[in-house]
Amino acid sequence: MVSFVRTIILYFLVILVMRLMGKRQIGQLQPYELVVAIMISDLASIPMQNTGIPLSSGIIPILTILAVQIFISLVLFRSNRARRIVSGAPVTMIKEGKIIEKNLKKEIFTLNDLLEAVRIGGFSDISDVREAVLETNGELSVYGYDMPAVPVNIILDGKLIKNNLKIAGISEEYVMEKIASKGADDASQVLLCCYFETDKWYIQLKEAGGKNDGSN
Repeated sequence: MVSFVRTIILYFLVILVMRLMGKRQIGQLQPYELVVAIMISDLASIPMQNTGIPLSSGIIPILTILAVQIFISLVLFRSNRARRIVSGAPVTMIKEGKIIEKNLKKEIFTLNDLLEAVRIGGFSDISDVREAVLETNGELSVYGYDMPAVPVNIILDGKLIKNNLKIAGISEEYVMEKIASKGADDASQVLLCCYFETDKWYIQLKEAGGKNDGSN
């Protein structure tokens, strides 16, 4: 009976903790989130299996991990640099039908893995792939020549990403002109600003400073 009650308590505790961590599918978990999920399951199983261990020995570490997870999530929400350190950044694996070999080695991504992911994306011939990007969750996004190009993120959550200005081939002054046309005084008022080819933009302001979900 004791084991039954302890199991029920830990079961609902783990469900609550995972719910508070946010809604994501397993395949969309960042590496650090997957580590947290594994640690929580291990911590819950120990007092569940051994009734001689105090229940608090499982509950306290689980709640501690939850607190750390929430803290890290808040830091990542506010800092682009922290997101790059913890979650990494998307990496281009194929560009204009050519595999970028150095990025394969950097990400320890085998050719077989790449070819399989490209086939899953609907392409049998690498030369038909305009761009393939390895996302931070490990999934490969594949784009053909008849699909829109991968957008370049210029502003994320109020932060101007200057390195991406070079990738897009635009100036900071031009970006300021674009966001000003949507009613923003500076980058801090912009939730998301993306640049597409042919000078197409997506700009959405933060709610506090007004919002716009159109593109031009």
